[in-house]
Amino acid sequence: MKNKEIRKYWENPSTESMYDKNLLEIEINSILELLNENDRVVDLGCGEGEGTVKYHEKVKRLIAVDFSISRLEKLRQKNSNIKSFQMDIRDISCERFHERFTKVITQRSLINLESFEEQKEVIKRIHSLLEDEGKYIMLEGFVGGTGKTNEIRKDFNLSSIEIKWHNLFFEKDELLEYTSKYFDLELSRDFSLYFFITRVFNAIINYPEIPKWDNAVNVLAKEMENKYKNSFIKGVSRLELLVFRKK
Repeated sequence: MKNKEIRKYWENPSTESMYDKNLLEIEINSILELLNENDRVVDLGCGEGEGTVKYHEKVKRLIAVDFSISRLEKLRQKNSNIKSFQMDIRDISCERFHERFTKVITQRSLINLESFEEQKEVIKRIHSLLEDEGKYIMLEGFVGGTGKTNEIRKDFNLSSIEIKWHNLFFEKDELLEYTSKYFDLELSRDFSLYFFITRVFNAIINYPEIPKWDNAVNVLAKEMENKYKNSFIKGVSRLELLVFRKK
């Protein structure tokens, strides 16, 4: 089963959930803006906790969940005071936590499931974890932006950036059709400006070399993405941030 290989991949201590630290900073700051001091939060699929430790500092209460022992150990090395559970996110339930929450976060975690059916089941369980009108903060991968980026790269004789073997990106229309049963969509944001500059423009001017994530242009792209949110560039973001309110 693919799930076994995914588990093995994430138990490897050398694996990092995001090598592009500029993009990771954009993700974390975008989520932080949606949290407040009264929130009680579950971070599902917290990984090594690069975002988790910052979310924990801002909210009233946070619980971190991940199936990987090695990921949770990395989290504990960053902050041993964060309450964490080793648990498959497919098994989450109110009974496991004995409470409901104001917000649930998934940050590139549902894309590690094996099928859309599994992803839908976890989304339904997230709905049950939330208190009335609680919010689900979803930052996940989408095929639409991935495909558009590769179309542009192809026009300039650049190779495609493939979706990693262990990831299953969402079809946005398909996702929204399903989530409409349980949630109202409150906010949608992508990071197209950053992806266009780093995965298209910078790739073109550096060809045939592949620019490193901390290349000066990429750092500038991070600053521009943070400043010009929802910019005039659209549709080329592999990742999207969606905020759902529980019905």
